[in-house]
Amino acid sequence: MLNVTIQITKDTATPAMAALAEGLTPENLLPVFGEAVANAVRANFNELEHTRPNRLGGDRAHYYSGARKGTKWVVDGDSVLIGIQQVGIRLRYFGGVVKAGKNPSIITGQPTRYLTIPATAESYNHRAADFPDLVVLWGHNGPFALARRTQNIMAVAKQRGFETERQEILFWLKTEVAVNPDETMLPGIDDLSDAIHRAFRNHVKALLDPGAIERARHAAKEREVYAAFGAGM
Repeated sequence: MLNVTIQITKDTATPAMAALAEGLTPENLLPVFGEAVANAVRANFNELEHTRPNRLGGDRAHYYSGARKGTKWVVDGDSVLIGIQQVGIRLRYFGGVVKAGKNPSIITGQPTRYLTIPATAESYNHRAADFPDLVVLWGHNGPFALARRTQNIMAVAKQRGFETERQEILFWLKTEVAVNPDETMLPGIDDLSDAIHRAFRNHVKALLDPGAIERARHAAKEREVYAAFGAGM
């Protein structure tokens, strides 16, 4: 009869399984998922920054770069919240109607009556108050644009109605503007799911290394501090 004796001189499995179990607790997993999703959102904004210059060709406002820097995450109980600190990002994603009158005029202090929509590269990313030489152009239905006060502006009454010729319009005047929803502001569900799965696999692989649990604790704390204070720096 053949006798086989197995002698365990060092138990490495138990510590590894303990490290794996602790590393897969919500407090250690949620920061991993939060950073993975936030990075996917930041990467999407970075792509938009490089592929969507403004249509008028004016100086870039770097809106998407600002959105990327303003993307942060925080653990909230058993969930991770992703926040994007950028004016108008919700409107761009869901769409909606913007109406004049919400904010006071910086000139009169009264509620605004019209929205000023840039008409040229020069006026893009500027307010009408930045141009002291503007005059109001009027049509049958009231004001419709702001143009430079120059001798080239002529008001002409024609058979089809009031028109202006040789005018340098800097802003169109609108009482409201409809913004179409744009879901490309954020990554798709498949892209977010891939980011989470990839982060999970890398996290488990790291936990199986010797000393991984201490590194996981340290990394989780670093990610928490970075999300709270240093994202986008």
